[in-house]
Amino acid sequence: MDIGNIFAKYDLGLKKRKQEDNAFAESIKIPGSPFKAILMVADAWGNSNGKLSNAQEAEVILKDIFIKNLYKKFNNKTYISNNNLKEILYLSFFLLDEQLTKSNSKSSSGEKGTTCTIALILNSPDEYTDILIGHVGNSRAYLVSPRNIRLITEDDSLVWQYYTQGRISYKDITTHIDRNFITQALGCGTFVKPQIFQSKIKNEETLLLCTDGLYCVLSENRIKRIINSSLDLSKISQKLIRLANKNGGTDNVSLALYSRRKKKKHNPWKYILLLASALIILLLLMWKDVILYINKPFSNSYKNDTITSTLNKKLLRQYPNELKLTTNNISDKDFNIQIAQEIAFDKKNNVHFSITYTGGITNKTFLISISGPDISKINKVKFKKAFSTNLRFPYTGNYNLIISLIDNDNSKDIFKKNISVIVKNIFLIKPIFQLTMLTLRIINYEEIKKNILLINWMEGANDEFRSPNNKHIYNSPKLIPSKIKIKYINMEVKDYEIM
Repeated sequence: MDIGNIFAKYDLGLKKRKQEDNAFAESIKIPGSPFKAILMVADAWGNSNGKLSNAQEAEVILKDIFIKNLYKKFNNKTYISNNNLKEILYLSFFLLDEQLTKSNSKSSSGEKGTTCTIALILNSPDEYTDILIGHVGNSRAYLVSPRNIRLITEDDSLVWQYYTQGRISYKDITTHIDRNFITQALGCGTFVKPQIFQSKIKNEETLLLCTDGLYCVLSENRIKRIINSSLDLSKISQKLIRLANKNGGTDNVSLALYSRRKKKKHNPWKYILLLASALIILLLLMWKDVILYINKPFSNSYKNDTITSTLNKKLLRQYPNELKLTTNNISDKDFNIQIAQEIAFDKKNNVHFSITYTGGITNKTFLISISGPDISKINKVKFKKAFSTNLRFPYTGNYNLIISLIDNDNSKDIFKKNISVIVKNIFLIKPIFQLTMLTLRIINYEEIKKNILLINWMEGANDEFRSPNNKHIYNSPKLIPSKIKIKYINMEVKDYEIM
């Protein structure tokens, strides 16, 4: 189904006898609704005996909740504010599981269940769109841009646990013999709680929801290239499904797309104004020579005139050499260099380094040379306006980084800056969490706070890191997580279970 920049499609595949996957995308046109659209993919199993599969039942229930505004009724019963969108989505999964479990208990067709990944498109400013992702099982949500593809969700599967434990690599997830073992799903008695994510989709980005029938047979890079190959979501979906079937077609394939990519309009006046501006700048730079050239009559002696010689040299150039003209004006103020002067590490020893040039020189490639003891990965780097990377410090100690800006024409330093970096180890003390009613407290906080950068108190909410405190209060027992994420000053993120 296609609703403007939203599209959903599912396919039987080549070797399945029945369709158990499902996907849908619906716009929500209720005045005052915080949601403007909902997308879903689900991968079910179990014989439906001619009735709806669990994936199809999930669609019916979700449409009741979000399109018919059923969520307002259970909000009144659970005292949840209609503005608390994350908790609305969180509780919707419990309602889904309850309804599907009841339906399956009445069936004599054996075990049934389904994965489910939901995306709620929120009413947001024009420059971006907020999305809420709810997820159970091993279907997936990806955010795709022209440059990369990023997995938002984490699989509820045995092989994902192997991956997080370091027993297998990321690329082995889709081929491992245990890839079909799901650790939680809806309607079959294994559901514990959903993953909830909030993100932003900016211009030129696309949200993809899909089942394992797609991502297990097509690489993520291939999926990214296909999504960026067209603005037509229908054609993109057809091509993805066609290639999935071509690569085996062993499973149902379902996908749902929401895109902020738009056809770029070419404005001819933009190029006319740029050309006119370039001509005006050229005339301003050469106005004295042009006036003398116009006023002096043409003659053989004029060919040898020094003014003509100067003018001819300038005309032979495409534009003046800005680097030589402004060398003396380059200073520290033209560069924004961001690197920690004092760095502490536990296990990782990489630190982000970035430099941005804000001076007036344009259309030039600068050269930056970075040196320090045993830094072998980075030596010379070319950049124009901005550059960023990670520096690796093999050992603790004092490092002296020399950042030079080099004139490409004569290989001379025209700017140089020294940065002293102190690298030292830290030893992390494991935090101890204590739960009293709805208050979760780190009881040894004073011992560890100097090493903590941020804390994520909401399980599954990857973007909810906050300034560190020693406690957090929850307004519902259903929100209390089983794990807490802590980001340390060395940028390492660790999970800790609540005792």
